[in-house]
Amino acid sequence: EGSRFDQGRHDGPHGARDYRIFVPSPERPIRGIVMMLHGCTQTATDFAIGTQMHLQAEQNGWIVLYPEQGRGHNTSGCWNWFRPQDQGRAGGEPALLAGLAQSVAEKQPLS
Repeated sequence: EGSRFDQGRHDGPHGARDYRIFVPSPERPIRGIVMMLHGCTQTATDFAIGTQMHLQAEQNGWIVLYPEQGRGHNTSGCWNWFRPQDQGRAGGEPALLAGLAQSVAEKQPLS
């Protein structure tokens, strides 16, 4: 009770993605952020339901981010870890995902 499972969109210098976010109940101190990347052909919502990470997150005070890889970025919905431009932290999807985590961390009070 009091927890939230919301939708959002991150727009940054390395691209944009929709995401789902679980935020634990307000009485729980937020201790960290966990990012969960879905597999090919899955959606962020499918992955969240299947893993039920929100149960651990509520118990431990974690925010859980579920970024969504759109079909426009990969026709199978896969994250592009195999492309050279997506294998370094300074650009591509790694930088986009780091930007998403940073943006959420700036908006949420972490303990």
